[in-house]
Amino acid sequence: MRLAQLPGGGARALASSGAMHALINCRAIDAYASDAAGDAAAAAAASAVHAAAARRAEREREYGVVAGADGIYSIASYDGDLDAFDLPRDPADVAAAAAAAAASPIAPLPLPRARHHAVLVPVLRLAGTLVNALADSPETRAQGVAFVAAHHRVIDRILADRASSAHLADLAELEAAVTLCARLVTRRVPAGAATGVGADGATTRERAAVVETLTPKLDDLTSRLCEGDGKYDAFVAAASPEGSPSACTSSSVVTRRVAIATRGARAAVGGLSPAAAAAAAARMERSLRAVRAALVSTQLSLAEQGRATFAALPPPNAAASAFCDDRRPTLSLFTRLTARCAEETREETEARARLLRGLASDG
Repeated sequence: MRLAQLPGGGARALASSGAMHALINCRAIDAYASDAAGDAAAAAAASAVHAAAARRAEREREYGVVAGADGIYSIASYDGDLDAFDLPRDPADVAAAAAAAAASPIAPLPLPRARHHAVLVPVLRLAGTLVNALADSPETRAQGVAFVAAHHRVIDRILADRASSAHLADLAELEAAVTLCARLVTRRVPAGAATGVGADGATTRERAAVVETLTPKLDDLTSRLCEGDGKYDAFVAAASPEGSPSACTSSSVVTRRVAIATRGARAAVGGLSPAAAAAAAARMERSLRAVRAALVSTQLSLAEQGRATFAALPPPNAAASAFCDDRRPTLSLFTRLTARCAEETREETEARARLLRGLASDG
């Protein structure tokens, strides 16, 4: 990755060495083409809480329970690890703790998924870096399209972003995949692609077809991520500290209230401590902004090329098709996004001004 980012031809040297061919044939990333990494982490976290509660119950039956003067229960004559006994005792409370753990955006991935994620994200980033650095190279672009065609199932799963809760692993995969796919979509297809005329013939038509399948997926993703009330926005709004720019906009205030009312205060922040939740929210917000910027830039490029048109308003049945994959961005969507970005910029500017005034007053 660092070699590809070096100035002075690092990406070209890496591409000339056959790096893209190796990435095209990397079958290790084709595993887990149906379920998201975040869902796997959520299931593992919930199972861990229930397993810990079961171990505690077993130890209680074996050693007995002693109630202290302060009302805290302990395990009599047990000198093992007591971390599991910090859980609530009521089954409903255990279920709530499991739900909160499952909603954590930093819940550890199961070992097989962690290994897959550790390979998938660097491969996508390297492919995206080469395609973006060598954007004027027809050969590299063709290899990028071949990469997407070879691994379309896992890329389709990433772009669908169907995990039930926000997770940083899903967002990292999404950012890497969007960076790659956006460049391939916005590059004009050669004139001979539509008719198959040229050196590539049928291969050119196949490449053009692969690129065309990416456009509706990016349209749907743009519609969902730019609404401002998705799972990532909900976590950022709920986990950002009070008084921070991310928690002070009108949109974030509403999103925060809805998230807490829907999931509960603890589950809305994934059961994390305020400091851990704030750190995760900051990371998530940075990545989410990068993905949104890439998607909006892609839509702008397609519109400038005459390959995309936008309706002023969503269709009347848009609410009924909220879970369909054929949604398209509209002018009203971009207008609302612009208003939110302007408000966020204003809040961040005011926060920095307050900080500078405080530093100036301190001498």
